[in-house]
Amino acid sequence: MIISCLLLKHIHEINGKSIHFGFFYGHLWAQGSLLLVGGGAEIAGGWSDEPYAWAVQHTPNKKIAIISTDAGSDPDWLPDYFISLGALEVKNYVFADRASAGADGLLDQLTAYDMLFFKGGDQWLYYQYFKGTAVEEAMMQVFAKGGLVGGTSAGMAILGEYVYTAQKASLLTWEGLENIQSENLTLTNDFAPMLKGFITDTHFLERGRLPRLATMLAYYHIENGLQVNGVACDDQTALAIDKTNLAKAFGTGGTYIYRLAAAEKVMNQWSGTISARHLAYGMSIDLNTLALVDGPSVSSPGYQAENGNYELYLSGNNAIENDAAIVKQLSTLQGPVLIVTGQARLTAAKLMSALSDNGKSDVSIMSAVQENNSEDSWQWRNKIRLAKQLVFIENDFETLLDFMKNGPTGQLLYAHLRRDQITNAFFGEDSKLAGSRYVINNLEAPALAYQGGLTYAPGLGLLQNSIIIPGAFDPGADDYYENNTLSGLFALGDGGLSNAIYINKESWGHFHAQDGENQLSAMGKYALVLIENRSHHFQLFDQKTGANPRNNASYDSLVVQVLGHGSSISLGVPVPTNSPEYELESDPNDSVITGIGEPLNSTFISPTVTDSHFNLDIPKSGLLRVYNAIGTPVHTQHYQSGKHVLDLERPGMYLVAFMDDEASKLLNFQKIIKK
Repeated sequence: MIISCLLLKHIHEINGKSIHFGFFYGHLWAQGSLLLVGGGAEIAGGWSDEPYAWAVQHTPNKKIAIISTDAGSDPDWLPDYFISLGALEVKNYVFADRASAGADGLLDQLTAYDMLFFKGGDQWLYYQYFKGTAVEEAMMQVFAKGGLVGGTSAGMAILGEYVYTAQKASLLTWEGLENIQSENLTLTNDFAPMLKGFITDTHFLERGRLPRLATMLAYYHIENGLQVNGVACDDQTALAIDKTNLAKAFGTGGTYIYRLAAAEKVMNQWSGTISARHLAYGMSIDLNTLALVDGPSVSSPGYQAENGNYELYLSGNNAIENDAAIVKQLSTLQGPVLIVTGQARLTAAKLMSALSDNGKSDVSIMSAVQENNSEDSWQWRNKIRLAKQLVFIENDFETLLDFMKNGPTGQLLYAHLRRDQITNAFFGEDSKLAGSRYVINNLEAPALAYQGGLTYAPGLGLLQNSIIIPGAFDPGADDYYENNTLSGLFALGDGGLSNAIYINKESWGHFHAQDGENQLSAMGKYALVLIENRSHHFQLFDQKTGANPRNNASYDSLVVQVLGHGSSISLGVPVPTNSPEYELESDPNDSVITGIGEPLNSTFISPTVTDSHFNLDIPKSGLLRVYNAIGTPVHTQHYQSGKHVLDLERPGMYLVAFMDDEASKLLNFQKIIKK
């Protein structure tokens, strides 16, 4: 009864190795048609009319059986709706247990219909009640004789060859990113195989399930060695598949076609690569080959590499107690740290304390406020020049960006971020700022993306072709999963970006140069998700869910990269800027000394003089400035605590001033003489 089977070979390069994979697509019997509905209420005169009417038109005898385990509060609505769309006969069948699903004579009743439609509900009950019964057999017989099988929500979930049963509980997105062997990841391939080669998923972006479907594909491959594909629909969205496997998208949301390229287990997490096509209303795809037949039409700018010559740490959350590993890593780096924060400074103080507990003593905190942006804020500008690591935490974005535009201190800070080999670390929401643009309001209200209400602003552009979404799929934040997911996906098209980077709390991304490439590495409790825009064409959604279309876009070619702990991917190559050396500023009021003061602190640097140099014993880090006898600065340098040697060119009297890092005030002003 099998007509044909097609083997397609694909080559995907991972970590420099070309890996060959085979994908089988085929027709099972002289198959019928399918209607996959992602969920959401049907609306007479609304989004559901076209796909449901399509289903009726592809039902030879226009007789429909609606199947569920619960009659619902309005059992007549859906039959009447199908009748209004051209059906001749529609009947509800409610099966509350396995016995009723296997009743004598039921198979003959159900196969008298040419369309079986499964309502929403609980897919585990569907699998448990229908497996091995007349209902399952009727599905296969109706489909084999050219009829139609459809379903919405849980009803769609059982229509793939590989079925996610949700036997224990629904697999939440963060669970799959934390542990690929979660007990809630329950897949089977022993149910009526309607859509060969596919796993289906529903309520897709509404419930942040993009990483969930990816995890299902990876799990099946890792456990069984099979390359499985995925198809998913948003709510108020349907995919109509005819007898030739030509599929057309309907509704206000998106349809998503995923093809696994490679996956491997990384500790309890996983890493892998998935090719994706995102379809909007009216677009179509051949599911035999996964080639688009009618796709998006707007030209894409093409993929752009990330070529910064600096290091970035992108943390998923502000809570310092959840970032112990990244704090420890920052503490091992050499050179002074400058923490840039807002007015409150409380979280910055906690971070400073955490760094100190890990042995990092040369840390300062600067509030990005206009009082530190004046011409006489030379001390802060010198701290910026001396800083080897800049850390951003708990900033008001508008205030910080205004600070960087409107004053010499802020402008220096903006430039210093981009210097060769500088390390920049961003904590929590501040991680958004490292990208080309950031989403402003994704956490304001749960349904903003659904209503087309997301707004964006320019970021710092350290990753000049990327957008970063911290806390993307955090446990307990599922009300915002749709906003968070679409914040990145929409920006790829609307902003012409190449990468959307999703990071959970207790996790971070590390952008750094290694072996001549810029690598993005994932670290922490949850795998990192990176979506690469490899499309030649995209198209913003135009079907309205209310006053506006959803903040979503269709793409002809995306790549979903999941990076488990310690895994890396190349984003480009570092391009040096050959940043010139700094000259530290002097206090404009100290260019001439009118008198010689006594030491303000007798325990200060305690210089001892030899014929050729001064031996300094400095108790804490700070800025040392030496003047000659007429008050001209001859030496300015930042010193860490400890013993140092200072050489001066010629004998004479000198004046020494010392500015403490922590207190930012003059601690000592004394006279020394070189013989």
